[in-house]
Amino acid sequence: MNRLTKTTASALLMVMLAAAPAAAMYVEGADNTPAEPGMVRILMAPDVRPVPISAPVPISAPVPISAPVPPANILVNSARITYDQQPIMVDGTLMLPLRAIAEAAGGQVTWDNDTHTVTVRSGDRTAWFVIGQREAEMVQDNVRYIQRNMIKMATAPVLEGSRTLVSADALTNILGLMEEKHATGTLSLVAPATLPVPPAVPVAPAEEQDWTVEGTIKEIKYNFDGATSILVEGAPMTNGEGGLTWFALSADTEISVAENGTVRAGDQNDLATAATLKVSVKPVGPLLLSYPARGGAAAIVIHK
Repeated sequence: MNRLTKTTASALLMVMLAAAPAAAMYVEGADNTPAEPGMVRILMAPDVRPVPISAPVPISAPVPISAPVPPANILVNSARITYDQQPIMVDGTLMLPLRAIAEAAGGQVTWDNDTHTVTVRSGDRTAWFVIGQREAEMVQDNVRYIQRNMIKMATAPVLEGSRTLVSADALTNILGLMEEKHATGTLSLVAPATLPVPPAVPVAPAEEQDWTVEGTIKEIKYNFDGATSILVEGAPMTNGEGGLTWFALSADTEISVAENGTVRAGDQNDLATAATLKVSVKPVGPLLLSYPARGGAAAIVIHK
């Protein structure tokens, strides 16, 4: 192709491009002065089309938790009680009027406005509920606690209409009330004093007991007073969960290590490396049947 032909072809191509409908797009660039986005116009060939930007995929909304309907009536020991603050739902948890229920069950309730603490004395139990705190302290008469007996609730107590509301599980786990089946829309609670008392089981004196708790150390707690406690998970309970027991160690607790067919004397330093290892614990006297259970350790054998 000679020079004239090339020039002619180039001119013809320019005419064709000018005649074709040109596509254009604006692209936002750096800010101008004053602060307005700078726009740049970009011409594209006729057969070029902008690629659409994929729309963001919406995140599925959380599925609401199915919550029970607050009861229209509350019975304590089969008697309907009155209350000036209705039960409510808080984040799917049923919250019930503490004073009305506790007093109907024979308890005594006091309120400390300075600390926002409710003290409930019911039967052989005394419990302290603090507004906004999810753990309540409970003690029983004639029971020696190694450390504060703090019990977690489903939801922290709240103030509603100048009344303290607590989660339903707090009434059973902390105050010892029992729920019995009743018609829909009615919550029926039974106080411990009215429950049938099981026959007493004789307990052998501490020096005559010869049994151990077999399990695995799940946690070691070093208390502020220098004492050590271990949490042992033993055989599963009837509901399938592992049986948990806190054992407090004292200066008299005998610690030994069984390894490779021999047994040697040990100390509390061996406990630090005993996590996930099997242990045999001989309790001191009967265990406190709380959850977890609590007691002292007369002897511990660490199985390596």
